[in-house]
Amino acid sequence: MSVWRSETLCAKLPTLIQPFSADRIKHAAYELSLGSEYFLTSESTGTKTLIKPGDQIAIPPGQFALLITEEIVEVPADALGLISIRFKYKEPGLINISGFHVDPGFRGRLKFSVYNAGPTPIHLTSGCPVFLLWFLGLDQQTSDVYLGDRKNQASLSDRDTMMLAGQVTSPASLKSDIEKLRSEVSHLKWIGTAVFAVLLGVLVRSCPSIDRPNAPPNPHGGTANQATQPARPETPPPVKNQSSARESIRPPRSKSDPNRSGDPETQPSLPR
Repeated sequence: MSVWRSETLCAKLPTLIQPFSADRIKHAAYELSLGSEYFLTSESTGTKTLIKPGDQIAIPPGQFALLITEEIVEVPADALGLISIRFKYKEPGLINISGFHVDPGFRGRLKFSVYNAGPTPIHLTSGCPVFLLWFLGLDQQTSDVYLGDRKNQASLSDRDTMMLAGQVTSPASLKSDIEKLRSEVSHLKWIGTAVFAVLLGVLVRSCPSIDRPNAPPNPHGGTANQATQPARPETPPPVKNQSSARESIRPPRSKSDPNRSGDPETQPSLPR
């Protein structure tokens, strides 16, 4: 098995590709153009769209597209086709998720299922080269050729569009939804904090004031707070003079005491 070189392509492809242009042969591959219809999962119509040569389509990030070639391709029984997408469209994130080969004996337009894995929309123009096709020669002609229902296909069928129809959630839309939810949660936090503060204020105002308990009585007199203060030394009462002190300690005499007299000088003095 060997890949057909550019000279072989120039010799054989005029009868295998319609319409054919020798200018599309580059580096042992043939460049195929984007056809006149496509299908996008991001479009709300859910149906394929027809376009004219020169019209542009945009595949959004995270979305699938179903594309078809402008050329009708025939693969002989002694060869096998390999298909891909030009690097200028692969580089921003366009991925071919359909088959990568064309069976011997196939004839018709080629369909490509693609996915935009990049962060930005990818633009394609109808009639411009988008796809690549290589031919690999078999060791000899085979009788096991393609006879399936896609032989001689010329457009996107209802079955093709139904297989990709439906809402596709892209990573970009998921990120947008997450940021939106994060903003809403942050807003709810502020509201919850404000409501809690208001309720707490109402609760404090509605509760009766609580008096501080009285201090327990001190057994030594005063309150417990006073008991904790250091005791002050007691100051003795002042003594006027010694005679007053002596008189204050004299025992009283009875009226019948013979020694009692009205004159204080006649009274005997106490021993000192």
